[in-house]
Amino acid sequence: MSSIEENKMDFENKEETKDIPFNFQNLEVLSIATNVIHNHTVSSYKQITATSVQCLSYVCSYTGLKGCEWYLFDLSPGATGKDSAFDKAYEVFLKPVMDLQNERKALYDYERQSSDEKLPLKSFHCIHTSDATEQGVYEGFMTTNAQFIAIGENSNKLRKKEDSLTNFTTRYYGKNTLTLPNYKKDLGTYGSLTVDGISLFYYGNSNLKMLGRNIFTHHIVGGLLNRCTLVYNTSARSFEERPESYDLEQGFIEKMHIDVHNLIRYGEVHKNKPKPLMSKTEEYVAFDRYIFDLTNKYAGSEVEYFFKRVIQNLNAIIYTFHYLVGSQNKVWNTEVKASTISLGINYMKYILAGYTELIDEIIGATAEVRDEVDIKKLHATILSLSKKKSASKLLHRDVYRAAHITRKQYDRLLLSMNYKTDKKYLHVATYGMTTVTWDKMQEVA
Repeated sequence: MSSIEENKMDFENKEETKDIPFNFQNLEVLSIATNVIHNHTVSSYKQITATSVQCLSYVCSYTGLKGCEWYLFDLSPGATGKDSAFDKAYEVFLKPVMDLQNERKALYDYERQSSDEKLPLKSFHCIHTSDATEQGVYEGFMTTNAQFIAIGENSNKLRKKEDSLTNFTTRYYGKNTLTLPNYKKDLGTYGSLTVDGISLFYYGNSNLKMLGRNIFTHHIVGGLLNRCTLVYNTSARSFEERPESYDLEQGFIEKMHIDVHNLIRYGEVHKNKPKPLMSKTEEYVAFDRYIFDLTNKYAGSEVEYFFKRVIQNLNAIIYTFHYLVGSQNKVWNTEVKASTISLGINYMKYILAGYTELIDEIIGATAEVRDEVDIKKLHATILSLSKKKSASKLLHRDVYRAAHITRKQYDRLLLSMNYKTDKKYLHVATYGMTTVTWDKMQEVA
């Protein structure tokens, strides 16, 4: 069996949508964190691992390590643990970064107060949550090249046609250089008009019902969701499976913080080195081709855009695993190992397994909405054609051609309509045709 066929089986295997842990092999920090957090939340393993890996990706970029930036969006239904998964990952992996930033701010504030020169105010924010603004992120980039935007229940911002933070986040996906806005250029106190070597991360969550079909389609086709790795979990825990305690033990938190500080020190030592070389293994090429084929398979539907950024985000995950292995083993490897590439691919397949349910829901809902619209259009065509021809029956061929649809579409739509038909004709009630409503026409046709 080819590698492509193996990938296909993994993706389409419905058993993979169950809430099962992922085997991170020798990556101790992720293996331990996943299981402990799972015992203290209602979140699924998939949600916990996704937020944990992304937070560790950010820690790598915060220290200056290259190639780890990626976006994540949790589309799971309500009450499945979206917020709790990120909150716990924040407490375990991002709190040490916030503590360091607070120390930097305290030192700068002391120097500013004790200096004879009037030093400018500086922001040391680098992790922006519900109160995030575009200007706040710009201010953060003035002191810290890695910024993280994390917004729970983001449907309100996504619904706005001109939300500045959403537009900013969409525009700077994968960019390395930040151009300062006009109001900063005019102030003349920031030196260069650009910031090089930036890293931007984004985490958001909502659900399909809160977003609505039009907003979801807009953002998945070319907006913010189009840039994200999507997480979709429908397996809510039973009452018996609920945690006894939602609070993480202090000893576990301290152990994880030590690992994060070790990663920060590792990054600071190696941050000026070139990004490690990642060769395309046979497994990588096969997976890349499979994603390409999936995109073509769903061409013409919203689902096509689920796969547009898979490989780009996969590369960021592979580099994250590479740096985590290096930090754990206290070594610097100039080339990403094939085993690390394989681990990244298997993890992406683990995330993609949740897409099977999401695709079923999107395609099903989309077909239902489209059918409703198309049925109304076909009904209007039938009435118009019957009136024009003054006929009580119409040739099937004349109807579907006038409606600009295929015979196959026409036959499918007729199944939901109460017209009488025979092999050649569609029979139309001729009386009251100009005044009957859609519902009444269903009754008399």
